[in-house]
Amino acid sequence: MQGGQDTLELEGTRDAEAKVFATMVEVPEADNKVTATTGDTKTDLQDMEGGSGTTAIDSGKINTLLEQAGLTKEVKQSILATAKGERPDPSTYLSQEYIKNHVANFENGVTKIKAVPPKGVEGIGLGTFVMPKSVADKMIMEANGDIRVLENLLALESGQLGYSPVRVDIPYPKNIRVPSGNEAGAFDGYWVPGGYTAGGIIEAVIDPVDPSSYIVSNIFE
Repeated sequence: MQGGQDTLELEGTRDAEAKVFATMVEVPEADNKVTATTGDTKTDLQDMEGGSGTTAIDSGKINTLLEQAGLTKEVKQSILATAKGERPDPSTYLSQEYIKNHVANFENGVTKIKAVPPKGVEGIGLGTFVMPKSVADKMIMEANGDIRVLENLLALESGQLGYSPVRVDIPYPKNIRVPSGNEAGAFDGYWVPGGYTAGGIIEAVIDPVDPSSYIVSNIFE
């Protein structure tokens, strides 16, 4: 998921990174319900999804949530028209309550999905895009062992995850924040402001991660 993309980074190749959009939510073990905090209330994301059975949320519902938080259509267009590296901090156009609740969805661990195992530090510059671990868990379960299905859920082209994708779990992410669009993985034409990918998946950015702080495992044994 980079929604940016540096992240979630769902990366395999540099080209794959450019098309990966990451995401996120929280799945209580008790009933496997997916929830996310938005605005000043906790929302059941299963009620927000577009009906496809995936973790993607209907774009209309996302737009409504973001407008209520301060990100109007006009503000969004202005941000996208601003050169990368000069885009405003999300705190200037999103309510503090929205940001606080958005970040809370990632506090129980985050995940990146990649075509190959990472080498060294994960993320560069301003950080790396991630999705909540619970979202990755749900996507992998929905894929049911089929890599091509997983690629589809991640809005990737067929083959971009290769034949033996891995997951990079980060139990204790540092400096979780709403992406600003200035990150290396925030590719023009793919990234959109607000903390959701263009495909409707919740995402965040965290500081680069040392190898000692992440766990790599094969997605499909």
